[in-house]
Amino acid sequence: MKTGTVRCGTVVFLLAVAAGLALSIPSSAPDRMDPRLAAVKDFFYVLQMDRLSMSALANNRFDLVVMDYARFGDEESEFTSAEIADIKKGGTSGCPKVVLAYMSIGEAENYRFYWDDSWKPGSPAWLGPENPDWEGNYKVRYWMAGWQSLILGNRSGPKKSYLDRILDQGFDGVYLDIIDAYEYWSGEEGGKERTRLQARQDMATFLKRIRSYARTRRGKTGFLVVPQNGADIVWGNGGSVDAVGRNYLAACDAIGQEDLWYDETHPQPAESVHRTLKALKTFRSKGKKILSIDYVWDPAHRFASSNIARFNDYYAKALEQTFVPYAGNKNRALRDIVLVRKEKGFLYAQPRVE
Repeated sequence: MKTGTVRCGTVVFLLAVAAGLALSIPSSAPDRMDPRLAAVKDFFYVLQMDRLSMSALANNRFDLVVMDYARFGDEESEFTSAEIADIKKGGTSGCPKVVLAYMSIGEAENYRFYWDDSWKPGSPAWLGPENPDWEGNYKVRYWMAGWQSLILGNRSGPKKSYLDRILDQGFDGVYLDIIDAYEYWSGEEGGKERTRLQARQDMATFLKRIRSYARTRRGKTGFLVVPQNGADIVWGNGGSVDAVGRNYLAACDAIGQEDLWYDETHPQPAESVHRTLKALKTFRSKGKKILSIDYVWDPAHRFASSNIARFNDYYAKALEQTFVPYAGNKNRALRDIVLVRKEKGFLYAQPRVE
């Protein structure tokens, strides 16, 4: 690719990277989008990285990456700070990237460094039941100190916490999953252990603590906090943004949303789309970037008319809302980087570099 054709973010961002300058984002302007995120036109999302090389992660023209902090999710395969720096630089692509580390804060995963094989639901007290849809993933009482101590606050040693590992690797921020745990613990399935207000407040407080710890305690003043899903957490019981919702919005810089228009290859019900869009527009009005992930891509039938039409429809709808789309593989494995050229009926390219 010729250098003159690269369009990977704003000129200001590229010059800042080239000059080695740190972009400090003022925390006192919650409605102003972080300039690094404002420059993002495309992104990709990978968690299973056993088949991907470092060059594949770095040498591409996407603006933003959501990835695991470790190649196989465990302590032994953690990426080095040099590897993360190379991805941020864009390798040889000429396209620097914002790099976010995936971190589940609403479920514990039994392949992570913190897992103890002696644990079982209820012992420790914060550990809930196994997710029936995801073997080895357990609901957590995320408001409890025992769980939160695994996420942050331990800067060194064998019990070094999750967020501290990510910070030391040099990631630009975190991509927080299972935010909708607040719905579980305030609903029938979770035994209504918390009221909806308590569960929302617990999650908003947790996000605020993560942000404050990274930016203030660890001095990473531009560290980004990006939750995934659970957008209606900002609504009080009356269906409008209340004090908890405002605190939550102030604690995040963007939001990721899965399955907005499609549930894999099937269109979502109009009522679901309407409700989620309404919530996401609240984030957008507060200067938050919206990252959209719909698993619409059928790799076995790349040029089938149904695959082309579905991809085009998804992209058109996302761009109309000024969201940043990523068409993921319908298998949801997040193992590959889906690349699409504007050809043979495809109206949009992925990544969206002109």
